Amino acid sequence: MLNSIGFISRLEQKLIFDMSQTLERSGYHRVQVQLNKPEKLPGESDEAYIQRANSYFDSTVDLMKNLKPSDSAVTWDDVQINTIGPSGQGVASSWYLYHRALVEDICAGVHLDPFMLGYSFGTTQTWARFKFEIMMRQIVAVQEKAKGFLKWLVGLEMALKGLPGEVEVLFDNRRVFGSIERFKAEKIIAESIIAQYQAGLLDRKEARERIEKIEPGII
Repeated sequence: MLNSIGFISRLEQKLIFDMSQTLERSGYHRVQVQLNKPEKLPGESDEAYIQRANSYFDSTVDLMKNLKPSDSAVTWDDVQINTIGPSGQGVASSWYLYHRALVEDICAGVHLDPFMLGYSFGTTQTWARFKFEIMMRQIVAVQEKAKGFLKWLVGLEMALKGLPGEVEVLFDNRRVFGSIERFKAEKIIAESIIAQYQAGLLDRKEARERIEKIEPGII
């Protein structure tokens, strides 16, 4: 499961790059400069008119390119300066929703949680619990390796000293995380057993055995 995170991250980075390019092209307002064609002078040749019109066009383009944020554009009245772009924030919000839908589809397809890709689509408690569970699985895996080594080491020491017996290594993996939930669950189970005993569904011995099997929480 964890091996797929790298692939998903690369895929998502490609999607984000493509979508950001689209947003830059259509999502932001831009300045639009409209030029009216100059009138052709009497007796002016076609070549001279085209050259004059192109020169006027190029000079206006250079003016707009060299404008600083604090500058103002000074033109003839045949130049119109407008802004073009999407109405409202429709494009930006659509981009966000589309991107989120893609992330959710990817997470669902490879059975990953959003927090593993750096997203927060749920409560932090649920995420913290899931992350803690993953960490505990890694710890248990390491403990299993340590058990074998410790059993071999202690068993060798006992054999050298001629001591009989078998070695058993146990780790206390009772977790402080979620103690309140476990206490509540323990209370519900105990109250259920007591109710069954009072209703005559369990005798005293059976009720005691079930109570003793309840795993105690950690204070």
